[in-house]
Amino acid sequence: NRAARALAAFEGRTEVTEDDVARVAACCLRHRLRKDPLEQIDSGDRVVKVFCKVFERPESSDRGAFELALAA
Repeated sequence: NRAARALAAFEGRTEVTEDDVARVAACCLRHRLRKDPLEQIDSGDRVVKVFCKVFERPESSDRGAFELALAA
């Protein structure tokens, strides 16, 4: 994911971590869940749930990272 690589580079690192992916996933993927191009983009809750399920992480542990990413 280019966004995760950009975040790692911005923070002075050359390696991307799972946390980097978690921090950018909602911003990068939430628009892809729309079926209608005119539908409003949701808050990213569905992305958070799927991400946490795939990576076997509790939703509460990633919620702060996602909210920070969404606020940016």
